[in-house]
Amino acid sequence: MNYVYLLRCADGSLYCGWTTDLERRLKAHNSGTGAKYTRSRLPVELAYYEEYEDRTEALSREWHIKRMTREEKLKLIMKYTGKYKEMADQFRKDGADEQMIERFIREEMEADAFAKGKGTTDINAYKEWMSLPERAREMYLNNAFCTCGDNGSYVTSFAPGYTIRKDRYGLIIEGVCVRCGKQIARVCD
Repeated sequence: MNYVYLLRCADGSLYCGWTTDLERRLKAHNSGTGAKYTRSRLPVELAYYEEYEDRTEALSREWHIKRMTREEKLKLIMKYTGKYKEMADQFRKDGADEQMIERFIREEMEADAFAKGKGTTDINAYKEWMSLPERAREMYLNNAFCTCGDNGSYVTSFAPGYTIRKDRYGLIIEGVCVRCGKQIARVCD
């Protein structure tokens, strides 16, 4: 059997690969003997995979997935894996449109990241964060500054697994830059 897979790295980035032994390959990635890309982004977790009988088909699919945008890859993961697939299927049965389904699944994945301990333990901060309009949350997450840019300052986004806390200045987002993995923070003012 041939597998095309997507890994979610510790910095929130996604890695696509191909293998004939998914379990062995995942262990190799997590031991640092997998792809060069994943070595500095450990640990990694399997986010998605597809099975193919034919190696040529698998390699072709890998090529296509690698050319997808991050958003397209996340949509692929959301629609076709585990409980998210079950939720999406149920919403479709109930007559929900795809845009509403994607929004709900994205919010559910965000809540799951917090529940795994990668996010805040301050429940009040989390509730306040979730009470903000979705557009405001996206704006805060996608308008942070990092020093990874050529001129020393670069507008970037937070990788999944960020934390939310509250202090006298308001809500604070802390996490890592999606581009370089450096620690970044932002006040939601």
